[in-house]
Amino acid sequence: MQLTHAEMWQAFIKKDSKFDGVFYTAVKTTGIFCKPSCRARKPLEKNVIFYNSADEAKQDGFRPCKICEPEGKSAGHLEDIVVMLKVYVDRHYAKQINFLEFANQNGLSQNHLTRAFKKACNMTPKAYLAKVRIDHARVLLKETHEEILKITYDVGFLSISSFYKHFKMATGTSPKKFRECPERTSIHG
Repeated sequence: MQLTHAEMWQAFIKKDSKFDGVFYTAVKTTGIFCKPSCRARKPLEKNVIFYNSADEAKQDGFRPCKICEPEGKSAGHLEDIVVMLKVYVDRHYAKQINFLEFANQNGLSQNHLTRAFKKACNMTPKAYLAKVRIDHARVLLKETHEEILKITYDVGFLSISSFYKHFKMATGTSPKKFRECPERTSIHG
Protein backbone atom coordinates (compact mmCIF):
# COMPACT_ATOMS: atom_id res chain seq x y z
CA MET A 1 0.00 0.00 0.00
CA GLN A 2 1.45 3.33 -1.09
CA LEU A 3 0.66 6.13 1.37
CA THR A 4 1.03 9.84 0.82
CA HIS A 5 3.13 12.01 3.10
CA ALA A 6 -0.08 13.50 4.55
CA GLU A 7 -1.54 10.04 5.31
CA MET A 8 1.66 8.92 7.02
CA TRP A 9 1.82 12.15 9.03
CA GLN A 10 -1.78 11.69 10.23
CA ALA A 11 -1.14 8.04 11.20
CA PHE A 12 2.01 9.12 13.07
CA ILE A 13 0.26 11.97 14.92
CA LYS A 14 -2.60 9.62 15.90
CA LYS A 15 -0.09 6.94 17.00
CA ASP A 16 -1.98 4.45 14.84
CA SER A 17 -0.49 0.99 15.48
CA LYS A 18 -2.06 -0.55 12.36
CA PHE A 19 0.66 1.25 10.37
CA ASP A 20 3.52 -0.27 12.40
CA GLY A 21 5.77 -2.06 9.94
CA VAL A 22 4.13 -0.30 6.98
CA PHE A 23 6.37 2.75 7.34
CA TYR A 24 8.88 4.25 9.80
CA THR A 25 9.27 7.82 10.96
CA ALA A 26 12.72 9.38 11.35
CA VAL A 27 13.34 12.64 13.18
CA LYS A 28 16.15 14.77 11.75
CA THR A 29 16.79 16.69 14.97
CA THR A 30 17.27 13.60 17.16
CA GLY A 31 18.67 11.09 14.67
CA ILE A 32 16.11 8.50 15.80
CA PHE A 33 13.51 6.50 13.88
CA CYS A 34 10.26 5.13 15.30
CA LYS A 35 7.16 3.11 14.59
CA PRO A 36 4.07 5.20 13.83
CA SER A 37 2.56 4.16 17.18
CA CYS A 38 5.49 5.43 19.26
CA ARG A 39 4.31 7.19 22.42
CA ALA A 40 7.26 9.61 22.47
CA ARG A 41 6.52 13.32 22.09
CA LYS A 42 5.85 14.13 18.45
CA PRO A 43 8.29 16.41 16.60
CA LEU A 44 7.50 19.22 14.20
CA GLU A 45 6.44 17.95 10.77
CA LYS A 46 9.34 19.76 9.08
CA ASN A 47 11.78 17.57 11.06
CA VAL A 48 10.24 14.25 9.94
CA ILE A 49 11.25 11.87 7.14
CA PHE A 50 9.25 8.74 6.32
CA TYR A 51 10.83 5.43 5.31
CA ASN A 52 9.38 2.18 3.97
CA SER A 53 11.71 0.04 6.12
CA ALA A 54 13.84 0.20 9.23
CA ASP A 55 16.88 -0.71 7.13
CA GLU A 56 16.39 2.37 4.94
CA ALA A 57 16.29 4.59 8.01
CA LYS A 58 19.42 2.95 9.45
CA GLN A 59 21.25 3.32 6.11
CA ASP A 60 20.60 7.06 6.31
CA GLY A 61 22.21 7.16 9.77
CA PHE A 62 19.15 7.02 12.03
CA ARG A 63 19.16 4.80 15.11
CA PRO A 64 16.16 2.90 16.52
CA CYS A 65 14.04 4.51 19.23
CA LYS A 66 14.49 3.05 22.71
CA ILE A 67 10.85 3.67 23.59
CA CYS A 68 9.02 1.92 20.75
CA GLU A 69 11.94 -0.27 19.57
CA PRO A 70 10.93 -0.38 15.91
CA GLU A 71 13.05 -3.46 15.27
CA GLY A 72 10.91 -5.50 17.65
CA LYS A 73 13.25 -6.42 20.50
CA SER A 74 11.24 -4.69 23.20
CA ALA A 75 10.20 -7.24 25.82
CA GLY A 76 13.21 -9.54 25.67
CA HIS A 77 15.67 -6.68 25.42
CA LEU A 78 14.27 -4.96 28.51
CA GLU A 79 14.12 -8.25 30.43
CA ASP A 80 17.81 -8.80 29.66
CA ILE A 81 18.68 -5.32 30.94
CA VAL A 82 16.69 -5.90 34.14
CA VAL A 83 18.53 -9.19 34.74
CA MET A 84 21.87 -7.47 34.07
CA LEU A 85 21.00 -4.76 36.60
CA LYS A 86 19.97 -7.30 39.24
CA VAL A 87 23.24 -9.19 38.78
CA TYR A 88 25.19 -5.94 38.91
CA VAL A 89 23.46 -4.88 42.15
CA ASP A 90 23.97 -8.34 43.67
CA ARG A 91 27.70 -8.13 42.98
CA HIS A 92 28.31 -4.43 43.71
CA TYR A 93 25.78 -3.63 46.46
CA ALA A 94 28.51 -2.25 48.75
CA LYS A 95 29.46 0.42 46.21
CA GLN A 96 27.51 3.51 45.24
CA ILE A 97 25.50 2.56 42.14
CA ASN A 98 24.60 5.19 39.57
CA PHE A 99 21.32 4.01 38.03
CA LEU A 100 21.25 6.92 35.57
CA GLU A 101 24.64 5.91 34.22
CA PHE A 102 23.56 2.25 33.99
CA ALA A 103 20.40 3.27 32.10
CA ASN A 104 22.35 5.49 29.69
CA GLN A 105 24.92 2.76 29.02
CA ASN A 106 22.06 0.49 28.00
CA GLY A 107 20.31 3.05 25.82
CA LEU A 108 17.45 3.82 28.20
CA SER A 109 16.32 6.76 30.25
CA GLN A 110 16.41 6.28 34.02
CA ASN A 111 12.60 6.43 34.09
CA HIS A 112 12.29 3.74 31.41
CA LEU A 113 14.74 1.52 33.31
CA THR A 114 12.86 2.07 36.58
CA ARG A 115 9.49 1.22 34.98
CA ALA A 116 10.86 -1.95 33.37
CA PHE A 117 12.55 -3.02 36.62
CA LYS A 118 9.43 -2.34 38.68
CA LYS A 119 7.26 -4.27 36.21
CA ALA A 120 9.59 -7.28 36.37
CA CYS A 121 10.49 -7.20 40.09
CA ASN A 122 7.63 -5.33 41.82
CA MET A 123 10.10 -2.79 43.22
CA THR A 124 12.33 -0.01 41.96
CA PRO A 125 16.06 -0.53 41.42
CA LYS A 126 16.78 1.63 44.50
CA ALA A 127 14.42 -0.48 46.64
CA TYR A 128 16.09 -3.64 45.33
CA LEU A 129 19.52 -2.24 46.22
CA ALA A 130 18.33 -1.45 49.76
CA LYS A 131 16.87 -4.97 50.08
CA VAL A 132 20.15 -6.60 48.98
CA ARG A 133 22.11 -4.44 51.40
CA ILE A 134 19.76 -5.28 54.30
CA ASP A 135 19.93 -9.01 53.45
CA HIS A 136 23.73 -8.85 53.67
CA ALA A 137 23.55 -6.81 56.87
CA ARG A 138 21.33 -9.47 58.47
CA VAL A 139 23.96 -12.11 57.78
CA LEU A 140 26.76 -9.93 59.14
CA LEU A 141 24.77 -9.10 62.26
CA LYS A 142 24.16 -12.78 62.99
CA GLU A 143 27.51 -14.24 61.93
CA THR A 144 30.03 -11.62 63.01
CA HIS A 145 30.78 -9.39 65.96
CA GLU A 146 31.50 -6.36 63.76
CA GLU A 147 30.24 -3.03 65.03
CA ILE A 148 26.95 -1.92 63.54
CA LEU A 149 28.60 1.22 62.16
CA LYS A 150 31.17 -0.88 60.29
CA ILE A 151 28.42 -3.14 58.91
CA THR A 152 26.54 -0.02 57.80
CA TYR A 153 29.44 1.05 55.60
CA ASP A 154 30.42 -2.50 54.57
CA VAL A 155 27.02 -3.07 52.98
CA GLY A 156 27.02 0.29 51.21
CA PHE A 157 24.95 2.66 53.33
CA LEU A 158 26.43 6.14 53.63
CA SER A 159 24.91 6.92 57.04
CA ILE A 160 23.85 5.02 60.13
CA SER A 161 20.46 6.78 60.13
CA SER A 162 19.73 5.61 56.60
CA PHE A 163 20.79 2.08 57.53
CA TYR A 164 18.57 2.04 60.64
CA LYS A 165 15.60 3.40 58.68
CA HIS A 166 15.89 0.78 55.92
CA PHE A 167 16.64 -2.03 58.37
CA LYS A 168 13.61 -1.24 60.52
CA MET A 169 11.35 -1.00 57.45
CA ALA A 170 12.57 -4.41 56.25
CA THR A 171 12.66 -6.28 59.55
CA GLY A 172 10.40 -4.44 61.96
CA THR A 173 13.22 -4.04 64.47
CA SER A 174 16.53 -2.27 64.95
CA PRO A 175 19.86 -3.87 63.95
CA LYS A 176 20.88 -4.07 67.63
CA LYS A 177 17.70 -5.89 68.68
CA PHE A 178 17.94 -8.14 65.63
CA ARG A 179 21.46 -9.17 66.65
CA GLU A 180 20.48 -9.73 70.30
CA CYS A 181 17.59 -12.08 69.51
CA PRO A 182 19.19 -15.53 69.05
CA GLU A 183 16.21 -17.31 67.50
CA ARG A 184 15.51 -14.56 64.98
CA THR A 185 17.14 -15.27 61.62
CA SER A 186 14.67 -13.33 59.56
CA ILE A 187 11.73 -11.12 60.20
CA HIS A 188 9.09 -10.21 57.63
CA GLY A 189 10.71 -12.32 54.93
